[in-house]
Amino acid sequence: MERKKRKKKVFLIVLLVVFGLFIACFTAGYIYDQQFMPYYRASYLSDRGYARALGVAALDYEAIQKKYGEPESQSVWVDSTDADRELVAYQYPKFELVYTDAEYPSGDVIRRIVLIVITSEDIRFGRMDIGIGSTREDVQKAYAEDPKIDEDKLEYSATIYPDVDEGFSGEDWCRILFCYDENGKVESMAYEPSAFWRGVLRRTDFRRMKRSGLPLRFGISQVFWEKGCKQNDCSV
Repeated sequence: MERKKRKKKVFLIVLLVVFGLFIACFTAGYIYDQQFMPYYRASYLSDRGYARALGVAALDYEAIQKKYGEPESQSVWVDSTDADRELVAYQYPKFELVYTDAEYPSGDVIRRIVLIVITSEDIRFGRMDIGIGSTREDVQKAYAEDPKIDEDKLEYSATIYPDVDEGFSGEDWCRILFCYDENGKVESMAYEPSAFWRGVLRRTDFRRMKRSGLPLRFGISQVFWEKGCKQNDCSV
């Protein structure tokens, strides 16, 4: 009888150890996989919310071009961080759109938004109506539950959005950036797509990658390294 009890006890211990190892391996695998998947659900406002404020279906070049048509003026310059990339800025009455032409692994060329700068008080975002004229305190209260971007990482955004004072992470690690005047009020704000997506890809582009015959995981890693992003920090 004692022998059976000991065997049963040993069996339960082994079972618990195996189960513990399984949980540990599953957790480690999940964490490892997440470093390649730059998904984040914004607390204050989603991409759809920003798009709605601009009166478009999505924050992409095609949707904005369809809604607003040709810009009042435009300018072209070479990206200071990538001599092979040309940036184009479209000036509209209430905002400025900066885009670049990017190439898929298949060879298709598409236009990707690099920055949207809000320049009018008429455009407001979210339940607290954040926009030009909002105080720093209101901005910080609105985005209190979204990660604040460290100053050293904010320097990356400053290469295209000079004088940026503060920024917060939005959906899929995009950046919501703010410039304040001497009175601590927003004088301009900007939406910057994630560095991960800004290079070539978005989630909606994966199907095109699959059709091109390039393995998905390889394609993502290739974009990370070619664009200088850290594999374990999609928000850089």
